[in-house]
Parts: sequence; structure tokens; C-alpha cells
Amino acid sequence: MKLIIRKVIMLGIISTILAFYYLAFSTSTNQEKLQAITDQIDTALSKIEQKGNQPRVLSAELIKELSIFANSCPLEKVLVDGQLTTELYSVEKGKLLLALLNRKLDPSTYKKIFEMVSFQNAFLKDANLKDTNLSRIQLSRAYLVGVELSNSNLEGVNLYKANLSKANLNATNLEIANLREAILSDTDMSNAILKNAYLIDAKLGGKIKLDNADFTGANLNGIDFRKGRPPFVKP
Repeated sequence: MKLIIRKVIMLGIISTILAFYYLAFSTSTNQEKLQAITDQIDTALSKIEQKGNQPRVLSAELIKELSIFANSCPLEKVLVDGQLTTELYSVEKGKLLLALLNRKLDPSTYKKIFEMVSFQNAFLKDANLKDTNLSRIQLSRAYLVGVELSNSNLEGVNLYKANLSKANLNATNLEIANLREAILSDTDMSNAILKNAYLIDAKLGGKIKLDNADFTGANLNGIDFRKGRPPFVKP
């Protein structure tokens, strides 16, 4: 019996070691692909700059390449504070989004990108997205723990099952956003605009801040109000 237990423990240790080796190898390969796609973006923008006084737009073909790359990104457990996440995420999708935002593209290009490229399951822990227009972006199941999103435009954004724990959504526009089953623990939503937003079964907890948030017309079905209906919810 003791021998069987030892074998089980050894198999568990070996499986864990192999998982970490695979994670390191796949991450290296994915980073190379990400670098290749960002190089294409920089080359296109360099050509635009040479022409002078031209909008920083990306071609439909390049945006399609972005979509193909995003769809090919594998979902993996990510190491956070010494532990692997229970859900699967894509670090590369998160890095791709940040790379695109850092390049200050024309608003029309961002609109097309957010329509065609899915950032579902993107890993964006502690990212600074303050004062950013992310209207209509697909961020369902994304890891947005500790993300700075104050004063940003998230109108119509899909945040289904996204983890927004400890995120700063102060004065953020979340009108008609989909926050169904989103995790909103210790989240700052003070002064946020959530008109007609969908918060069905959203998980509000911890020291969530809702001061002066506008929930006019929002769907709050399924939210746990066992501690009493908060002031923003009209009977």
C-alpha cells in the first residue's frame, strides 16, 4: 500500500514538472509569434509616418492577421503569486491588446479591431487602461484583476464571467455592458455609468464601492442581496 502511495505521489510530482516545462516552451513559441505580428504593425506604421500627416490606420488584411493570431493563442493556467489559476487564460492576447493600445492608432482602426479580434480570456492583471476607449471589445472570461480602468469607455463591452476583482472602474462608462456572472469583489465602481447594463448573477463581494454609480435600467437579477438591498437598487 505504501509503495502504491509513493508511486502516486511521484507521478503527481512528475506531472507537475512536465506541466511547467510545457508551459515554458509554449510561452516561448507564442511570444515569438506575438513579436512577429507586432513587427508587422510597426512596419505598417513606419510607412505611414514616412508619408507624413497620415492617420495611423491598419489595413483590413493586417487586422485579419491579428484576428487569426488571437484565435490561435492557446489557453493555459497562469502563474499568479506562486499559484496557477484555476481558469484558463491567454497571456499573449493580453500583451497584444496592450501593444495595440500603446501604438496610439486611429479610432477607426480600434473600432474595426474590436469588431473583428476577440480578446476573450485575455490575461491583463494590473494593466493600466485608464482613460481608454474600449467600446464593444470582447473581454469575456478575461482576467482583469487589479486593472486600472477609471474614466474609460466600456460601453457595450462583453465582460461575461470576467474577473474584475480589485479593478478600478471609477467613473467608467459601462452602459449596456454585459457583466453577467462577472466577479466584482473589492471592485471600485464609484461614479460608474451602468445604464441598461446586464449584471445577471454578477458576484458582488468584499469591499466593493458603488457610491454614486448609475444603475438606471440595469438588469440585476440573480445578485445576492442577503445583507439587504443596497441603496442603488430601487425596490
